Amino acid sequence: MADRPQLFEQTSQYQHWRFTRESLAKLRAENNRLGVDRVLSGLRQEAKVEDQETSATRIAEATKNLLTPEEELKLIDFYLQRIKIYVTIYRASKLLKPDALDNVKATAINFMKRFYLHNVVFDYQPKHIMLTCFYLATKVENA
Repeated sequence: MADRPQLFEQTSQYQHWRFTRESLAKLRAENNRLGVDRVLSGLRQEAKVEDQETSATRIAEATKNLLTPEEELKLIDFYLQRIKIYVTIYRASKLLKPDALDNVKATAINFMKRFYLHNVVFDYQPKHIMLTCFYLATKVENA
């Protein structure tokens, strides 16, 4: 029995969504690097059609101001906290089923965290993703 994998270990949840702190940090750093590369590539493409001097200044400024993986995580965490505030507002307004709001909050947070495991804030604005995740969570939880 010990050499046979447990049922949970055979699930896609276990195989694709379990991470160590180190693997999460590595994944975020890699996604951040790819996002930075896309932003700089886009700026270089713009430089081909615009004034070279102005474009060089913009590229240098962008390189200096792009978010690190840690800063990106802080920004995402800010919007995760906003989800909790939305739940509080909806609880007070009684627009959604009160017994489903805790599940909506957990689902929306889970959706947003999973989304940003493979995407970066350079490509998708956290505010829009937060609102989308909140909306989807209300539908999934039938609130």
